[in-house]
Amino acid sequence: MRIKSIVSESRQIQRAIALIKLGARLQVLESETDLSYERLLRLYKEV
Repeated sequence: MRIKSIVSESRQIQRAIALIKLGARLQVLESETDLSYERLLRLYKEV
């Protein structure tokens, strides 16, 4: 089961990165992914 959660998290991260590149704001990222606010904020700053 742990493998599936890693794959799922990876897909969520990829989706968040794609949305960030399209110009999505943090509120949109929060509603479209299951990632924590802190994680999304770090991704937002990196991308």
